[in-house]
Formats: sequence, C-alpha cells, structure tokens
Amino acid sequence: MATDRAITPWARAAGVQFNATLARATNVIPPDVSLAWWTNFLAYQLDWSANARALKAFRLEIEDLRGAGHWCAPNLSITNLQAKLYRGPLDAEARLDVVTRELAFHAGCGFDLKQIASFLTGDARDWFAKLSWNEPPGLRCAGSFTLPAWTDSEPDWPGVVWPTLQLAGEVMATNVAFAGIYANSLQTHFTCTNRFWRLPDLVVGRPEGRLELAHTLNEVTRDFRFRFRSTLDLTAARSLLPAEAQEALDLCEFTSPPDLAGELWGCGSDLERI
Repeated sequence: MATDRAITPWARAAGVQFNATLARATNVIPPDVSLAWWTNFLAYQLDWSANARALKAFRLEIEDLRGAGHWCAPNLSITNLQAKLYRGPLDAEARLDVVTRELAFHAGCGFDLKQIASFLTGDARDWFAKLSWNEPPGLRCAGSFTLPAWTDSEPDWPGVVWPTLQLAGEVMATNVAFAGIYANSLQTHFTCTNRFWRLPDLVVGRPEGRLELAHTLNEVTRDFRFRFRSTLDLTAARSLLPAEAQEALDLCEFTSPPDLAGELWGCGSDLERI
C-alpha cells in the first residue's frame, strides 16, 4: 500500500508506504480477559515494513521514518527503526510481551534532544532548560519497563511505569554548557534500577582542567552522594552558588586552579542532613 499523503486524527505524513504479510499463527496462546483487545489478534501473525516522510505525530516532527516489525503472540517487535529528526538520527529496536506487559528497548540518537523537552515535567524540564550545545550530544541506552494493565481505562502512567524502569546507557557531548558554564567535553555512563540512579564516571573537560564525578540518587528517599575530583577554575561555577557562597569565593584568589577531591552526601528533602 502506498499514498502520497496520509492524515488521521493522531498523525499526518507524506510518501507513506506500508507492506504486510498476514498468516494464521501456530501454537496460539489461550485468550485471557486481562489481554483485553489483544485477544482479537492472538490467532494471527504479521510481518510488516513501512516508511514515511514529513511525519507529524504526538508533538514530534520527523523528516524521514522507516522500520519493520513482527507480531506473533505474545510478542510484538519493532526492528530496524530508523528516523531523521531535529538535525540528527535515531535508531531503535523494541519488543513488547503483551502477557507480562514488559516493553524492552535499545536505542541510539544524535538529534537535538532539547526539541523534545516538552515531554518532560517538573524538575527534569527545569534542569534540561539549563543545558545548551552547538552540536547535539550522542546518546545510547537500553532498558525495559512495564506498561499499565490493558484493562485500565485511566492508567496512572507515572505511578505504574516509573517504578519498573530499568535503564543503562551513555552520553557524549562536546561544546556544551550548563547554566551558562561552558565545557569542551562531557561524557558519562548511567544506570537506573528501582528508582536508584547512578552516574559512575562523569567527566567534564574545560581548557584549564577537568572534573571527575561519581553520583548516586535514590528517588524514593531523596538520599544522594557525590564523589569528585576537580582541577577546574572555581570561579567558573560562581553562578551556581548561593549569594553567601559567592561572597566567600570572592575573598579568594588562585594563581592556578586548585586540585580538589572530596565527597558530599545528604538528603534532598532535608538539607540540614548534608
């Protein structure tokens, strides 16, 4: 099937091509009320491929999109998904088990992530707004999470999905800035399991030195820990400090950036425990 233009209530695209092969499935799994509308597809298996241009959907604008997939209950897979959007590429694969509702994925991207900041909420959006770069950073990640029950008509997405998230990946960027503080380079690995985040090897490079940082955060208890080693110019981070600390820093002069190492830990909901 092919069309020059496709419009639905959820999306619109140009140059759409879709090919599919439908067949009767073997070893059909028994129907279950918890599968809701998925029971209509248990008796079939499907292979498909598609591509489109100028796709607009879910507040995303994608220049080019192509991919393929396979359905054979209980597994739905999307393979070789490739897209071009916001000055860079995206490639991904995903697999959904409709019985357990677990969605597993891995992806890599090099597009401008700030263009999708509208999907974030609260502190995450505020933190992301302070970032800037000349070239989009590189990101690779893999993970899984569990979707809400198919029978739930009004699911609590954050409450159901977020606690089940397992994530691991790495970020690499050059010529990046945070709250106006410039860095030549930034790279780190990261993991998240049971709402416990780890950044074990963050390295920030600047002309005068570098910062090596290990960080953990427990989202549930708000407990955090930083372990750091820095040879950066402290005045570069002046704007991040409260007024009292800025005044203290102004009393000091350094002929060369100090070599600092230490640890900082506490609870984000009780700063007196730092």
